[in-house]
Amino acid sequence: MMSESHSNRSHIDPSVGIRLKQIRQSRGVSQAKFYTRLGLTQSAGAGYERGARRPRLKVLAQLARQEGVDLNWLLAGTGDGPLTEEPAETITRQQKLEALAADVQAQLDNVLGWISSGKMEAAETKAYALERHVRILKLALAEEARKEEADAEAY
Repeated sequence: MMSESHSNRSHIDPSVGIRLKQIRQSRGVSQAKFYTRLGLTQSAGAGYERGARRPRLKVLAQLARQEGVDLNWLLAGTGDGPLTEEPAETITRQQKLEALAADVQAQLDNVLGWISSGKMEAAETKAYALERHVRILKLALAEEARKEEADAEAY
């Protein structure tokens, strides 16, 4: 029988760490400051952001309320993501997508390192999460292209 702690976290997608990092970076704060406000350690937050640890749903719900983001976005990448303190014109959707692509590349580099050092289980777990991120990124880029085409046709 699964413990409450394990079952509470097992359904949390490991990709939630990328979105946690996006929120934190959009606020321009350190891991220590960001996670301390939630009563967590910097180490726990770093583990969440790397996908090595999964936060409890209760923590994610608290964070979504505190930071004003859609819990659905935090859990699955759908809905409204973090709003930055900067004017909307300074950070475009394209820039956000490029940042996500760079983050996926960095994580892929980690996977390749794990493979070369024989840590296959960790590599497989992360590769699954990366595959999901790539699908989300491709969908977002396709949607962006459709919007640009629609805007061009409107003129």
